[in-house]
Amino acid sequence: MEQNAWRERLDQADMVLVGLGEEFDASCEAAESEDFQRGKLFLKEHDALWLLPGWSGYCAWKLGKEKTETAVKKLFELFRGKNHFAVSVSTNGRIQDIWGEERLVTPCGNARLKQCSACCGEQEPIPLTGEDHNAAREFFDRLWEEDPSLTNPPGFGTCPCCGEPMICHNIYAPRYDERGYLKQWNLYTKWLQGTLQKRLVMLELGVSMGYPSVIRHPLERVAACHEKAYLIRVNEKLPDLPEELKAKGTGISANAIDWICKLC
Repeated sequence: MEQNAWRERLDQADMVLVGLGEEFDASCEAAESEDFQRGKLFLKEHDALWLLPGWSGYCAWKLGKEKTETAVKKLFELFRGKNHFAVSVSTNGRIQDIWGEERLVTPCGNARLKQCSACCGEQEPIPLTGEDHNAAREFFDRLWEEDPSLTNPPGFGTCPCCGEPMICHNIYAPRYDERGYLKQWNLYTKWLQGTLQKRLVMLELGVSMGYPSVIRHPLERVAACHEKAYLIRVNEKLPDLPEELKAKGTGISANAIDWICKLC
């Protein structure tokens, strides 16, 4: 099917569910650079992989590799006036910056939040402050420049309940506090309930098998049970749909970022 035909199907839908996969992580663009890998090793050695999403975004910016950001902007503009919701397993914080949070849930981490590193149970994830953002930027600048005096990750304060350090809220945390996304997840499930009897198109983009229970398998179940649902799966390596869904969707073997740029 031609690209304009997919665009027409999306335009005619009453509601659109967008699933953004790991292909939207900034690390996908920066992964081959020596700078990214060097920084990743530093973070791993210092038990600070919770800074990896920020570091990957910083590297993509420094290297001028921001094709993912362009694709997200185009996709958001496409659905701005349509009843839609997006679920992202990417930890790329720029998705939230572009999409906002009203119609987006990020079960693998919220780039705008920090959490207790011990996940003490008393302090829920809270917003990062301007000072936190400045500290992270200064740290990434020094990491990029290979500052030999750099020995510790930036401090984001301490948990007011247990006194342990606060760290970025994402799946790379030693103990991930899932309360950071539950409010949005509840909004998403209510939105999904409202799709019954509506023409629903589900656009699954670049979703691997890293977290199949978040996007891939749920969308397949919706396609199977929802009379008016249609699933479009765009994936460079895993585009196939189950045999029983062949009449309810299609799999497209393509890089999701490139496909979006052509679609929009």
